[in-house]
Amino acid sequence: MPKYQYGCAKVEMGVFDPVTGLSSGWKEVDIYQNTIVVEEPEASRTDHFKQGDPNPKVSRFAPAVTTITQSIMDVSAESKTEHLGGTKTTVGGVDTWNAPKKRVSSKVRSWRYTLEDGSIITVPHTDTASRNSFSLNDTDLAMIPQTIVVKSTGVESVSDFQWADAPED
Repeated sequence: MPKYQYGCAKVEMGVFDPVTGLSSGWKEVDIYQNTIVVEEPEASRTDHFKQGDPNPKVSRFAPAVTTITQSIMDVSAESKTEHLGGTKTTVGGVDTWNAPKKRVSSKVRSWRYTLEDGSIITVPHTDTASRNSFSLNDTDLAMIPQTIVVKSTGVESVSDFQWADAPED
């Protein structure tokens, strides 16, 4: 069982079932190299003091929200419809993405990350916010950056963030 984590070999997006807390319908998604960042900030602390005492009597910690950021490389009409909303029309064999009249703020998704060491991170329930981002120049790629917020599964027996060790050989 490896002790050191490195690199991501595969990213999959799935469908979250709020009744069971489980995920299904996994499909691989192309993520731009080195854009996957998982962050759990330090919990914020509020100190409570007795009048005249310089040291706190009680310190309360508020939980922090775990977020994941990444960028989708596929900006086809189908991919934009999947991540940004709107519709896809096909005329004369050419697909066209039609942006929604009202921007979609986020979509419920499941995410699974297979790391190069064989371990697997699964996040069953997320709010995934996507947006267009591109520079039309000779060196950049158009991408769909995403900010993913880890949410509660609502099911006591299903963890909100799972990280399975790599299977032993």
